[in-house]
Amino acid sequence: GRPFTGIPPRRYVWAENLTQDMISAVVDAADDLAARCLAACDAQGALWAAGRGLDTGREREVLWRHRFEALAQLGAHDELEAAIQQLNQYLLEADLPMEGETEETIRRLDAIRRY
Repeated sequence: GRPFTGIPPRRYVWAENLTQDMISAVVDAADDLAARCLAACDAQGALWAAGRGLDTGREREVLWRHRFEALAQLGAHDELEAAIQQLNQYLLEADLPMEGETEETIRRLDAIRRY
C-alpha cells in the first residue's frame, strides 16, 4: 500500500516529500520489472510486479497497461475485461481522461482477442 496509510495526515506533514519519493521509487521499480517480465514472456511475473505498483500508485496507467498485457499473454480474457473496467471506474471517479497509449493498448488487445 501507500506509505503512512492509516496515519493522520497532519502527524507526518514533514514526511510528505519522502512519501512521494517512496511512492515514485516503488512505482518506477514495478514498471521496470513488469516491462522486463513481459519482454521475457513471464506474464505471471509481470502481473505480480504491476499489481505491487498499482497497490502504491493506482493512478499510473503504465502499470495498468502492463497488467493488461500480462492478462492477455495468459489468455485471461475475463480478468482482462474486469481490469479494463476497474481502470475505467477509477478514471471516472477521479475525473481523469484515459491516456492515449492506454486507449491504443486496449484497442490492440481487443483486436487480438477477436481473432
